[in-house]
Amino acid sequence: MKYFHLIPDEEWEEMKNQGKTWVDIAKEYKQPDWCQYQDALDPLGCWSLVGRMVKNEAYCEGCDLHKRREE
Repeated sequence: MKYFHLIPDEEWEEMKNQGKTWVDIAKEYKQPDWCQYQDALDPLGCWSLVGRMVKNEAYCEGCDLHKRREE
């Protein structure tokens, strides 16, 4: 299963053209491993993720739901 935040813009545009719903997207893609936001790919989930602003872990490091790595 592919990570949603890593899909290229072309794939995103194709999904929109196909009329994919967020239910479809949640079945086909997963949220980042570092994200503890329950159902982050729900349209009312993580706005940064569904808004396609998240491109890497660094973007999420200030989030309260970012899974901290063991030191």
